[in-house]
Amino acid sequence: MKSSSIIILSLTVAVLSSGCVKKVKDYPIEAVNFADVEVTDEFWNQKIERNLKVTMPYVLEQLDKKGRIGGSSLYKVLEGVCYYLMMENDPQLERLADSLVQMVKDSQQPDGNLGPVRTNPDGSPLPDSLRWLGTDDFGETGGTHGLYGPGHMYEAAVAHYRATGKTDLLEVAEKNAELLLSVFGPDKLVTYPFHPEVELALVKLYMATGNEDYLELSKFFVDSRGPDGTEYSQSHMKVADQSEPIGHAVRALYLYSGVTDIVALTGDKGYAAAIDRIWNSMVSSKLYITGGTGAYADHEAFGEPYYLPNITAYNETCASIANILWNDRMFRLKGHADYIDVLERILYNSLLDGVSISGERFFYPNPLASNGQYQRASYYGVPCCLTNIVRFMPQVPGLIYACKGNDLYVNLFIGSNSKIELEDGPVEIRQETGYPWDGMIRLKVDPIENEDLTLRIRIPGWTLGKPVPSALYYFMDDPTGSAVISINGRLMSYTIENGYAVIEREWSAGDEVIIELPMQTRKIAANDRIEDDRGRITFQRGPLVYCLEGPDNRDGLVQNIMIDPEAEFEVRKRDDLLGGTYVITTTGYSFKEQQGSEEPLVIEQEVTAIPYYLWANRGPAEMTVWIPYTEEVVTPHPDPAPTIASRSRVISSYDTTTLAGVNDRYVIPYNQNIPISNYYRWPMYDTIQWVQYIFDKPETVSRVRVYWYDNEPSRMTTWYNDSPWTCCRVPESWELVYLDKNGRWQPVKALNEYGTEKYRFNELKFEPVTTRSLRMYVERHETCASGLQEWEVY
Repeated sequence: MKSSSIIILSLTVAVLSSGCVKKVKDYPIEAVNFADVEVTDEFWNQKIERNLKVTMPYVLEQLDKKGRIGGSSLYKVLEGVCYYLMMENDPQLERLADSLVQMVKDSQQPDGNLGPVRTNPDGSPLPDSLRWLGTDDFGETGGTHGLYGPGHMYEAAVAHYRATGKTDLLEVAEKNAELLLSVFGPDKLVTYPFHPEVELALVKLYMATGNEDYLELSKFFVDSRGPDGTEYSQSHMKVADQSEPIGHAVRALYLYSGVTDIVALTGDKGYAAAIDRIWNSMVSSKLYITGGTGAYADHEAFGEPYYLPNITAYNETCASIANILWNDRMFRLKGHADYIDVLERILYNSLLDGVSISGERFFYPNPLASNGQYQRASYYGVPCCLTNIVRFMPQVPGLIYACKGNDLYVNLFIGSNSKIELEDGPVEIRQETGYPWDGMIRLKVDPIENEDLTLRIRIPGWTLGKPVPSALYYFMDDPTGSAVISINGRLMSYTIENGYAVIEREWSAGDEVIIELPMQTRKIAANDRIEDDRGRITFQRGPLVYCLEGPDNRDGLVQNIMIDPEAEFEVRKRDDLLGGTYVITTTGYSFKEQQGSEEPLVIEQEVTAIPYYLWANRGPAEMTVWIPYTEEVVTPHPDPAPTIASRSRVISSYDTTTLAGVNDRYVIPYNQNIPISNYYRWPMYDTIQWVQYIFDKPETVSRVRVYWYDNEPSRMTTWYNDSPWTCCRVPESWELVYLDKNGRWQPVKALNEYGTEKYRFNELKFEPVTTRSLRMYVERHETCASGLQEWEVY
């Protein structure tokens, strides 16, 4: 291991350098370090400060109560603490950092391992092939399970040195990295990490110390992935041969970040081509309009191309953070604004949705629709998203500016000040803006001396007619204008290069650039291959995607609303709502079922939309991002009058905790991952089970409708399809019986076949019976559970 003096020397070169005067191997474009950017922006200052003063202490308190202060959770919080220390010298924060560092130091074993070492029952050491290999939390085998935590520790160690100048945690990181070097390699143990993270962290450690062994180990782990693994772990083929984002979304996006680091530092052409293909596939077929990624909940994974369901969307908050980190790297590698367009969409929508306006409630998944079953949680048993938010928020200022030689990039519109060292000398830049509510951006450029430099100002893709850099989504209306730029009060024409307005001139102190972005409310539709979004639109204003939420709309209902795609919109500022926001209002129509009629009741009403990231701050409620504009896709709200089924008590042969979904009068017509509260399943296969309605009085009935739950396997689920808890299929058969007046069960006299079709109601008609109870017997699927979404009785 390197001595402390060598560490300090290499860090002086690699870490303390700033601006665009390069001294080590790095990305072609360099981000201006967040510690060198003072945020003055009201929108972001509030969120970054809340993260420090509310979220961080709250998360630490929860981790302590739950006994989870350790491992990756500890490392991520420590990293966040250190980032705030870089911004401001705070003795109290430094004491907190020191105490957390001591916990890490105390956990390190003599050989460098972090935490307890796996041993034989008698305490003797296991061989490396057993010590490092095993099964992860999702049942995945084929890689090593012990490297995710160390990866986050390396990131914390580099952050700690940058913040304090102390080397003690960096020495812990290097001791652990030397252990990995002794175990893994071409002539040693050849495997890959279950959960990518250490790949990008080893690159950070290399950048901090100059030890190229760490860079080589990072590349070795990527080289070792595939081809004999699974799609879930991105190990089904060699990474260089892959063409789409696949498997566990967070793991995948951390992997792609590490691969991009390797491309930037080594120039590997195979990996360069792979990350291009994967990124293009993501933005073309697997990206939600909010920027979220990951359609499947059961395995937290990307879905098939264009499979983007709304009410069951997973979109883990950690995946949003990982995707921001990847897109930032792609920009620094290639210099194209497309990557920042995607980054901005995630940042203002899916990412911000992950934490409440109070800073103490969180979303792990971030769906695009709700019937009221989703609400923010105070804590999750796997607290990865909470701790990831803590470490990510202070890094936001580092996404605003970047530079290359004498080129200065303005990527995000956030009020801020920075002094940036360009190739020909330093320049101070001040940005003032009311973004994202206001499209006016004022830039003051102050070189120390008159200086030739090229200012590159991102012109957001949404101002140029492209919501995302693909045909996945499109605007249904025409823009009212384009970005206008003036310098020192004079309008100027500009050319756009790679998505940036390029202004090349000699700059003098006090020069002022004003950018005016059009902030009209835009209507977005989706590619017709996205089944859930057909016949629907959503609203966007600036970078913000909007949604309808119950508390703002008539009767607390939004799932039954339709709007006219030609409707006019009004934007209103609401200081009294959700901490201050802008709402969009328009005229729409609500649909409700009517007793005794097959035609719904249609009511004209005002419709109000709020920014998506603000929903669920007022308790559980209906919500939707995508709003019908054709009657064919509207779901009328159920007749509020109780039905026989909704009044019934429900019992079953197994487990009563999820029975409420059977008669809740909601059907979600999807084949994957609907919330457990919306269906009932019997987790035993190849048996006959039953569910029963007990009426509140004798009823004469002659018809039932049954909607089965079938999560037909995707290619992601095939590796665990033998589990009856995760695999649901329509039953082999079923039978309906009624309780006669003598208290005996009798089969109904069916007038048609018992249906077992999926994704639709199966209606059974029978000769009328008067009874107090109906029971349904279900013959289970041979290898999977049977699931029931809804059972109606007439």
